Amino acid sequence: MKKFASIVFTLMFLFSSVSVASAQEEASSQQDLINLLNKYGFEAIQDRSIIATANELLKISNLEELEIQLKEFKKSIQIAKSNTEEEILIPVSQQSKLNSFSNLAAITYNNSRVNTWWCPGNPGWGGTAITITCNIAYNYSYSYANGNPYFTSASDFTSYLGGIHLYTWVGTNHSYNFTTTNNPGDTIKIKAMGYYLLGFTWNNIPIGATLNDEWNASLRLY
Repeated sequence: MKKFASIVFTLMFLFSSVSVASAQEEASSQQDLINLLNKYGFEAIQDRSIIATANELLKISNLEELEIQLKEFKKSIQIAKSNTEEEILIPVSQQSKLNSFSNLAAITYNNSRVNTWWCPGNPGWGGTAITITCNIAYNYSYSYANGNPYFTSASDFTSYLGGIHLYTWVGTNHSYNFTTTNNPGDTIKIKAMGYYLLGFTWNNIPIGATLNDEWNASLRLY
């Protein structure tokens, strides 16, 4: 009986040791993952309600593979930023131009616009930069002074991704200001603040990685 009890105790001890070692190894592995994300400016998220907003969770088998994906994603963001500074010119209607020289000059005209450009893309999180678009949609109003159009207001800003993509963009805030290019108030500069969300599984655990970013766009009346 004593011998049987001794065997049982030994087995329990071995199982306990293996369990503790496995838990320690998993914790160490997860910390390595967090350190890698931080290295490239990402923040690890384990809130399932946030991770659930990712389009798809990719299975990551090793940190070397993940590091390659993070590098490519950061590189594609820098390439995409070069496209956001392009100014979009909007011709106003001929009728509104005619009105600007009459007693109807005080009329305010309303319109809407979506600024669109190629967005970051890589094979790991869906497509390439020519299959994904960044978009900022908004409404605006304009009027005339001395025959020249100028913005009077802007509202209802939203930023979102278009095309084929596995990662997600979450817009958190938008701001704008009216500036002068040729005539006072003829240009609007827009900023969309938010973050990219990459979703994946590591050791069968869902993980989200967020990266803050800022989109810039502009529109000019002429």
